Amino acid sequence: MIVFENNIFHAQTTNTSYIIRVLDGGYLEHLYYGKKIKLTKNYEALFEKFATGYGNSIVTPEDSRLTLDNICLEYSFAGTGDFRHSPLSLQMPDSSFSNNFLYESHKIYEGVYEENEKTNMPYARENGHIDKKGIFTLDITLKDSVYPIYLHLIYTFFSQSDVMTRRIKLENHCNQQIVLTKAMSVMLDIPYNDYDMHTFDGIWIRERHKNSK
Repeated sequence: MIVFENNIFHAQTTNTSYIIRVLDGGYLEHLYYGKKIKLTKNYEALFEKFATGYGNSIVTPEDSRLTLDNICLEYSFAGTGDFRHSPLSLQMPDSSFSNNFLYESHKIYEGVYEENEKTNMPYARENGHIDKKGIFTLDITLKDSVYPIYLHLIYTFFSQSDVMTRRIKLENHCNQQIVLTKAMSVMLDIPYNDYDMHTFDGIWIRERHKNSK
């Protein structure tokens, strides 16, 4: 289930919740990912609090106290005041590497990503099937603040398996060339803590090798 209310996305699987906030300037703040919590009208307890601005930081035009370097974001961009590594490296039509994609719209629907078959790429299924039951997709469209270039953040939640898949889609609607040198399907920006991370990589005939940190 995915609910959007008061600029908050709250996606739930059987045992987990994933919560995103759309800030007034169109930035996407990551609020929560973890054990399932109840739907509510007020998520203020999860908001990053700003009493004063941070020193030696670049503030946003919308809020003189808000610096993107100090909040958890769904996706980070270059030249916005967020000095962490960006998951996207994109040379714009003016040859700069600065870009700022802001919330434009979204779609929520039942089932896996609707363009899966067009890509001719493998994609996740629940128990090997493509039944829509218990599967929900959120497609958030972001638009660059200068050029008609669009970035889609696409989330699919498999309720029974407690699994979320992520991907991005970039669309260039201007008549000039852009150069893409890095594009990562997911950025997970969460508060620092003592986490366990398990990854599954591999090579030919040695697939799905578990690594833990």
